[in-house]
Amino acid sequence: MPEKPAHSSSNKGGSDLISMLEPYFTTQAPFQIPTNGREMLVSWLPWINLVGGVLCVLLFLSLLGLAGVVTTVSVVAGYNPGVYIWIPMLILLAQGVIHLVAFPGLRKNKLNAWKLLFWADVIFFVYNIANGFVYPSGLISGIIGAIVSVLIGMYLLFQVKNYYK
Repeated sequence: MPEKPAHSSSNKGGSDLISMLEPYFTTQAPFQIPTNGREMLVSWLPWINLVGGVLCVLLFLSLLGLAGVVTTVSVVAGYNPGVYIWIPMLILLAQGVIHLVAFPGLRKNKLNAWKLLFWADVIFFVYNIANGFVYPSGLISGIIGAIVSVLIGMYLLFQVKNYYK
């Protein structure tokens, strides 16, 4: 029986998702960002992400104190929010840390830093969905907001991907 060829691990996991989505946000997109716009975005991207990462971490720390109070009051009132209040906060923290970790690589136009931003976008999408489940009255608007934000974020990211090596 002939041996099956070994698969390269470099195209596994996230790279498969990236290569699957890339045509939709580049060649098949209704329009392309002009070259000068892409170059401007590449030059600003590290700083935008640094500010975004710091804001995410500060928001997490603020929400941490608020969540402690809300959880205590809820338990006293006979309602236990459980992990539903903590999961979106941890996702927010993860996104902020990813943005901060990506900063040095973005300044050097490294593809690994670009991939970190890709995953931060995915995490933000998950965060919006999880947040909708914490506040069910906002579930539909959370899903719509998550879809719109991930489409815009992915479009911008894929438009500048070829600047990162």
